[in-house]
Amino acid sequence: VVRLLKAFAGAKYVHVDLFKALAGLVVQRVGDYGPEDLTQVIRVMAFCSFKPPQNLLDAVCKRVRGGFVGRDRKRRRVAEADLVRLGLSIAIVADHYDEEFFRTIFSGLDNCGELGAESLQELWLLHLTLKTDHGGAHPPFGM
Repeated sequence: VVRLLKAFAGAKYVHVDLFKALAGLVVQRVGDYGPEDLTQVIRVMAFCSFKPPQNLLDAVCKRVRGGFVGRDRKRRRVAEADLVRLGLSIAIVADHYDEEFFRTIFSGLDNCGELGAESLQELWLLHLTLKTDHGGAHPPFGM
């Protein structure tokens, strides 16, 4: 699905019903995708000026809240940088706020080793975006 969305985006072809159907497919099989794939789905849709459907955003947030931090479905290590990037995509690109989703991401970073410079910048941008766009609703999450 990710490759198909990228192909349509590269061709600058946006068919609303097709994008909705692909988003529905991602929702049905959200457990099969890692954070990097989910980030790409959201960013490609935004690149095509297609706001990700609410059910897709809810499914992604539920997937992260349900224990995505640490290991993916295939028991591979999930990079904290990928989770930060996914959170940033949800906050900025999709303009979506789910407190437990962001709390899960920030708490997962408590036990991580080191983050690279780019990930730290994205984390700071995520924090500022949440603080600015969701002011009173956004708790500081220990930042």
